[in-house]
Amino acid sequence: ALRNLARYKVSEKRFGYTVLCVVALLNAGVPATDPQVAEAIQYLCNQADAAMNDSYSGAYHGGLTLMLLGMLKNPALHRLAERVALQLHNFQEKSGGWGDNSRTQFALLGLKSARDLGVNVPQESFRRARRFLEGGQNRDGGWGYHPGSGYSYGSMTAAAVSSLYIVTEQDLKNSLQCGMQSNDAALNRGLDWLQRHFTVRQNPDASSHHYYYLYALERIGVLLGQKFIGGHEWYREGV
Repeated sequence: ALRNLARYKVSEKRFGYTVLCVVALLNAGVPATDPQVAEAIQYLCNQADAAMNDSYSGAYHGGLTLMLLGMLKNPALHRLAERVALQLHNFQEKSGGWGDNSRTQFALLGLKSARDLGVNVPQESFRRARRFLEGGQNRDGGWGYHPGSGYSYGSMTAAAVSSLYIVTEQDLKNSLQCGMQSNDAALNRGLDWLQRHFTVRQNPDASSHHYYYLYALERIGVLLGQKFIGGHEWYREGV
């Protein structure tokens, strides 16, 4: 990751890859004060607004930036988190998504991180995202890259399940009923699809994007607090 960091951060076009490298290093235990990591964080903070200049890459860049800021928890970067979250909200389409299920996942992961940091994310963003996700679910309970594609595969189903959990969690936080439990039919159907097709050897029903699938599967395990998916201990098998 350190070698990649040195290679990627020299170009604004590599903004997203640089965030991924920094997040990987932080998760691996390298402190944010490490000189090379600190330099990269400063670069990302300086370039974050410019990296949000179009809705396609902006959904990825914004989501990743907010996830990084969520890890850093630096009060001095709160204004930056507010700006990025607002731009993500502005990029949301009338359909409720960010174009496809991949960008929608990253946008929602970012908005969740912003919300957890105390940024005021409009509740309407989550409501509209729910309509997008539920409306795009295929009959078999899975999702494809585009809503209602009719063809489901692992990475997009896992992405949509974690996205649905994020919007469901927001609904529960706003509920007036203490201890209310989630009973999300669309989310449960998505989990059923993943349980039926579970594997860590490949992206189920797809020929590529194996690592995207593993990442999306990991997001489900962490967000939902699931040790097992379909009777499989996903983390041990994935490792």
